Amino acid sequence: DIRWEAAHARHYLLQGSYDGQAWATIASEKGCPGWVVTDVPSGFNARWVRMSGQQRATKYGFSIWEMRVYAGAALPPPPAADPRHAGQGDQKAGVLEQASARLEEEAD
Repeated sequence: DIRWEAAHARHYLLQGSYDGQAWATIASEKGCPGWVVTDVPSGFNARWVRMSGQQRATKYGFSIWEMRVYAGAALPPPPAADPRHAGQGDQKAGVLEQASARLEEEAD
């Protein structure tokens, strides 16, 4: 669910990724001020979700007030961190994994 401000997207994509590297389009949506609810196709698994703005509805760009993503069934553990890419990216992944774990616990 995305709650848009007045500066909303006329058209946007919701994308998901399991590894944070390869992204797949979950849905193509038309925005409007207020809440837009998107039903995700069954069987789609993602650890990360992002909005990719395709077309602005106003001259002010894209302004999201709130975005909510609900966890379904528990996901398998993420792939092990690559030691060649240690650093901030791995720290960010760790924070997202903790948030994902909290969502999974709340869903249970």
